[in-house]
Amino acid sequence: MSESPKPKLSRPDRPCDSCRKRKSRCVFEDDSAICFLCKFHNFQCEFNLPPLQKKKKKNESTPTKPPKQSKVPVVTPTLHTYYLGGNNEFDGVIFKDLLPNPEIDLNPVGSRYVIKRKIRKQAGDLFLEVEGSIEDVEYDKQQIQKISEFVGDSGPGLVSLYFRFVHGTFPIISEKNFLENYKKDINLIDPCLLACLYLFALNWWSLSLDLSGLIQPSQSELEKIAETIFYKKLKTPTLSTIQAGLLLIQHQSFRDKYDNPSNCWPIQSALWGAAQCLGLNRDPCNYNIPEWQKSLRKRISWAIYVQEKWFCITVDKSSHINDDDWTVGDLDEFKDFTDSEVSANGGTNTLEGRIDESMGIKLFLEKIELSKLADVILKELCSLKSKQYFDNLEISDPVTQLKSILNKIKPLQIHLTNWESQLPKVLLIEQNIERGLISGAPNIYISNFSAQITILRPVLRLLSKIKNQQKVVDREFMGIRDIVFNRCIIIFENILRFVNELKAEHLQTFWYTSARVGFSYIVIFGYYLALISKNSTEYNKCIELLENYVWKLKINNKNAEFFSHSILWWSQLNKLLKNVGNHGYNFEEETLSEPEIMPPSVPSGNFLSPHLFNLDSIEDFIMNFHS
Repeated sequence: MSESPKPKLSRPDRPCDSCRKRKSRCVFEDDSAICFLCKFHNFQCEFNLPPLQKKKKKNESTPTKPPKQSKVPVVTPTLHTYYLGGNNEFDGVIFKDLLPNPEIDLNPVGSRYVIKRKIRKQAGDLFLEVEGSIEDVEYDKQQIQKISEFVGDSGPGLVSLYFRFVHGTFPIISEKNFLENYKKDINLIDPCLLACLYLFALNWWSLSLDLSGLIQPSQSELEKIAETIFYKKLKTPTLSTIQAGLLLIQHQSFRDKYDNPSNCWPIQSALWGAAQCLGLNRDPCNYNIPEWQKSLRKRISWAIYVQEKWFCITVDKSSHINDDDWTVGDLDEFKDFTDSEVSANGGTNTLEGRIDESMGIKLFLEKIELSKLADVILKELCSLKSKQYFDNLEISDPVTQLKSILNKIKPLQIHLTNWESQLPKVLLIEQNIERGLISGAPNIYISNFSAQITILRPVLRLLSKIKNQQKVVDREFMGIRDIVFNRCIIIFENILRFVNELKAEHLQTFWYTSARVGFSYIVIFGYYLALISKNSTEYNKCIELLENYVWKLKINNKNAEFFSHSILWWSQLNKLLKNVGNHGYNFEEETLSEPEIMPPSVPSGNFLSPHLFNLDSIEDFIMNFHS
């Protein structure tokens, strides 16, 4: 008996509600109850809206009672909220203390604006709420459509990649809020944030099974779209603008064409200006907003702080963020990350190739603490006045000047040692990584090495200057120099142990902006050690360490393409070394043999231990030399 043919699905002869709103063609695949676009965007494919009335012909008479029309959804413009200082036209006493209402409608005399403006009080702070225009809403919808057409079917896969690889260690987005809006209506997402999120997620395209069979969108073309929207949004920023800017800078700082990281500094500067407009430098704990929004604001604020401080170190710029204009409280490991949890049903916690959530939170918090130390380093060693101090040091008395610099950097080393001693064990790179997980621990290590090298730079520069100018030195100076040199060799050997520990689970992680330059800092560090070497034995030791380090970067370069930046730096500096004479120090007692101070042995186990990074005090230098 032959099977009877399946009855065809009966559908209204009109587009579904979602396609009608989008003014899109409503296309059904064979035997599918959901149209193609609703299936792609995970929408409900419904036909609740009544059919559109056909246009009447001129000879048709108008009925006495028009049919009832369904309510058309009202387009809600974006509400922009800006922080008001209180020392300008919006005087704090007038608007905060004398006016009793928490909300004040505002229309200044001679204002060109016809949009709604309102002053709102928030826990002693004043904010100006400005309603966006309908034109801006239409612009956002057009850009969303443009972005969606550009990435095609890969959109959901890119979102999944982002929350698997980035969000765990860089939690600047509310995962729950974003995913709910993304599934409900993609137009609820800011186009600038969507473009930058897609752009950044493309870096992990090859690790997605869902995307492997699709054609990868052009990253450079998507970047142009993201840049255009971002620069337009900077005029009227929202939290989404700041989130997008953080990701855009993060992406561009790793691009090969940006060999000079200063190219991103103007964008970072503008981003901080926009953040100030939104009051992100202020503590929101007492604001009358939901708890998850308070936590999100704090996480975004600290993400800007982290990116700014390390940017300043890597591009040698002064930070815009200062303690006098910063009241954001510390993040709570449990309370301030609850909106990052997602349900197991369709969430990212069930996918392979993700970062452990608890580890990611600890890494973000430790990165913040290390960034606070970076702020102190910037003030003490990298400011214009500090650099002038070091440059103007008279080297007529080498021992005195060497001790002076060592005394200046000692508090920074103690600060760094105290931070290291409290580092959670989960962030140690030697820890085994469970199958299916990746580790962001290398971010902590490369930041630590960058901080250590930055602290030691003034010492290495002075030693190089004294040697290059052939200043006469005595045995006390050489004894201190030997201890400094040997301690630096230990640091370099620990760096080699670090790069030897790097696995694919480390290399495929999210890397903070400073990591790219941080690896090249190590090349600069090794170069300085070669410059201050006192004989061919030390010189050859430095070159051997450098070549071993660069070799490890080369064999891992496929999994971490930004290593090529450091490899090229070594290629350039290696040419310069050939032009540098390997002469020794001008020692005043040449007839006496110099004492050979052997470096202490490196203990096995955790090589990120405090005592390996803390140079001896001045008293220990002298004591060790005379003993």
